[in-house]
Amino acid sequence: MRVLYLYCHPLPESFRAAIMAEIRAGLRQAGHEVDFCDLHAESFNPVLSAEERRGYHAVPENHAPVESYIRRVERVEALVLSFPTWSFGLPDMLKGFFDRVFIPGVPSRCRMAWQSRI
Repeated sequence: MRVLYLYCHPLPESFRAAIMAEIRAGLRQAGHEVDFCDLHAESFNPVLSAEERRGYHAVPENHAPVESYIRRVERVEALVLSFPTWSFGLPDMLKGFFDRVFIPGVPSRCRMAWQSRI
């Protein structure tokens, strides 16, 4: 199975990093193809710019700023999320990922990509 492992923690020496290493090893050991996405290491920008907000509903033009991440989501069959809970919620970077990547037009693109494999 193709898995997107979405990891969001700024400290490589954290307990979360140790958990991440074990999960990645377990997924590979089970024969899964893992696309590891460390949002901090990849310097993902979680900020929705004014220009992106103005074009938020303009499909497919709104996909351009995050197209590479949308393609990664389309290619997988499973999504693993690994993050700490800070202030009773998601870290801002992960929330920004969802806000910027799962935008209008993306769910239908993913649904078509996933259904074509069935």
